[in-house]
Amino acid sequence: MKVELKDGSVSAGGRRLFEGLSFVARGGEVVCLVGGRGSGKTVLLRALMGMWPLDEGVASVDGAVVTPRSAPYLRKEMCYVPQDWPRDAYANVAEMVEEAVESERSVALLDEPLTGQDEGTRQTVLQAVRQLTSQGAAVVLTCSDDDRLISHVQGLSESQLRFNFVELWKYQSSVSV
Repeated sequence: MKVELKDGSVSAGGRRLFEGLSFVARGGEVVCLVGGRGSGKTVLLRALMGMWPLDEGVASVDGAVVTPRSAPYLRKEMCYVPQDWPRDAYANVAEMVEEAVESERSVALLDEPLTGQDEGTRQTVLQAVRQLTSQGAAVVLTCSDDDRLISHVQGLSESQLRFNFVELWKYQSSVSV
């Protein structure tokens, strides 16, 4: 299984967030989208799920293009952990990520699961990411550009995890749409 974006461009709020962005997360791999606040990380995850339109480019899941018609079907293969997880249902974000592991879905989209978490929760989340990849899931994880958080994520690669960083600032447009 894989999730892919080819030459993607997205706008929100009247401005282009990024353009020409391409990456592939294959089963057993993690792609970490790194960017500051408002850089488009959450919007990008929504575009991968077919919940936000791409201005240009193509998003696909295992070769099937994400369209308004295909998106509901393709989302059945995905688990999504939002940045603002439902606090009335989960004690912490780690519980939600662990539930993603139990779902055995082939694509995991995790929106800033480390931001604002204590050390114990971060380690639990990172262990769950390891489990997701060992199950063959393709993982796309967003991370703020906080150096401390990036060092936690980089620690994942020490366990021979196939890992790729995509820095959104490199794809940000200077031209407003």
